[in-house]
Amino acid sequence: MAIYHCNHSHIGKTTQSQPGTAGAHIRYITRQSAEATLVAEHIPTQRNAARAWLDRHEAVSRKNARVCDKIEVALPRELNEEQRATLVRDFCQQLGDQQTPFFAAIHQRGADQHNPHAHIVLVDKSVEHGKRVLQTTERGSTDKIRALWEHTCNAHLELNGHEQRIDRRTLQEQGIEQTPQIHVGPRAQFIDATLNKPTSQIRTDHRGREIRYPDIDQGRTRREFNEHIIDRNLHRLEQSPNLRISETARLTRNQREEKRALNESVIRQARGTRSTYLSRREQLYQAFRNQQKDLIADREQQIETRQSEIRDAYKPQWKALYQQQAREVNTAQAVMQYNSPANLAEELKQAVRSGDKPNQGRLSHLFKTADTTHQLPEQHHRQRRALGRAQRAEQRQARDEIKAAFRPLLAELRMDWELQRDAAKLADRQARRKITKAEQSLEKKHEQERLKLDAALERTFAPRPANDRHQQRDFGRVRERSLGPKPGGMG
Repeated sequence: MAIYHCNHSHIGKTTQSQPGTAGAHIRYITRQSAEATLVAEHIPTQRNAARAWLDRHEAVSRKNARVCDKIEVALPRELNEEQRATLVRDFCQQLGDQQTPFFAAIHQRGADQHNPHAHIVLVDKSVEHGKRVLQTTERGSTDKIRALWEHTCNAHLELNGHEQRIDRRTLQEQGIEQTPQIHVGPRAQFIDATLNKPTSQIRTDHRGREIRYPDIDQGRTRREFNEHIIDRNLHRLEQSPNLRISETARLTRNQREEKRALNESVIRQARGTRSTYLSRREQLYQAFRNQQKDLIADREQQIETRQSEIRDAYKPQWKALYQQQAREVNTAQAVMQYNSPANLAEELKQAVRSGDKPNQGRLSHLFKTADTTHQLPEQHHRQRRALGRAQRAEQRQARDEIKAAFRPLLAELRMDWELQRDAAKLADRQARRKITKAEQSLEKKHEQERLKLDAALERTFAPRPANDRHQQRDFGRVRERSLGPKPGGMG
């Protein structure tokens, strides 16, 4: 049945910790797993283009601007996909007077098939004059949005021939004597249905107050508390003097008992199946990681052994190089010591005293020898670098060869792990499919029972036609009286 849900919030530059939050919201509501139906106007329909458009809008807005408004609405299950898209488009156009850009993602397939809803992003800026149209920052704007959604949704329900209506008022404002249920989020539903029973914990609110939920919940989950509320409401409705209400409530209570018995079995089976799948997946993953670590350790050991062999093979070359360089250094030092400026000066003095001519080119030879001696360290450094590059190249080649030899083994190991993981996932999916099939079969049976009850109630409350036999008898009497002798006539 159609339910009312309309939530309004916003994204602003001063309320978000980092820029790009509005674009990230577009990316989230259009994620591939949601199988969203996109409806947009004045904003690109493609998700990446829409995000880029919103990022540009945020960049040019003032530093304290409200970037966009977010609206989340529940869509009627009575409408089909096309009718829901038309409803969302009509609502957004009426809300913005066909002037404001909007982008809507309708989630109604896959996991959201039984919970159709729409995420709407509105930018309060007219495409004609650039001014605000929605006035969502004003007091009471949320109430106006909620009222418009109620009116638009009911109009589309009536237009498509459905009697169901939604009402934004509370049960007390509607005059319905029922206890309202509490909200159970999708995460809590998933944990309760597939993993384990949630346990209440002591929490601290935003004011620093400690809330003792275990004392409040008394061991019951929100789902169990809602079940109690529904049972109490149905018991109250069974006492109604209205036959239609009491019989419908009685049938609903019987169906709920049957469904509760199935749910207990289903939840127990689902928890066991999920627990088995998770434990099996963890075991497979740990086995895969251990084997992978062993292979990698073996590979690194072989690499280290090969590196050590190469280092040992190059040790004689390094030793010979260092010995050669040492000899060259000693020779250069001896030459420089013999051809030092002091020795040259002394030789010149002796030549002058004896009247001999100094050896020509002696000074030039000294400078050339000094230059060669100064270049010797750089030459030795180049020789060591060349030998080091050759050794590293050989070590790199050996390492690449060993890694290439181990690469198929690691790939095969990962493939085996993925196959085993997919097999465990398939077994879990098949088990859950059986559970879903049992639930659908029970729901189909309940739907047939409700249709039978509706038909019986329609026959009960249908206006009965007058008895034809009595009508014919009365008509005959009237005809006899009309054909009989009139009073005062001749007899």
